[in-house]
Amino acid sequence: MDGLDGLVTAHLADRLLGPNRLAGLLTSLTEKKASSDAEVQERARVLQQEIGQADDKLCRLYKMVEDGVTDIDETLADRLTALKSDRDRASRP
Repeated sequence: MDGLDGLVTAHLADRLLGPNRLAGLLTSLTEKKASSDAEVQERARVLQQEIGQADDKLCRLYKMVEDGVTDIDETLADRLTALKSDRDRASRP
């Protein structure tokens, strides 16, 4: 029985772990990794863009207050809080 087990194991190892099979598996893994890396890079780019937009909006609102165009009322305070929250959310890893 040990002899048969050895033959079956050797055959499976040859079929599953042969050079062509391993090359195919490694190629597939490399492609999946590259795809995942691209998705992560795209998500990071989008988040950086969101941070920049929130910062720009905050700067414009602060400038309006500094220039006396508007006062900080409840609506503006709520908007400032929302923008800061959006910026902080996009900044988190």
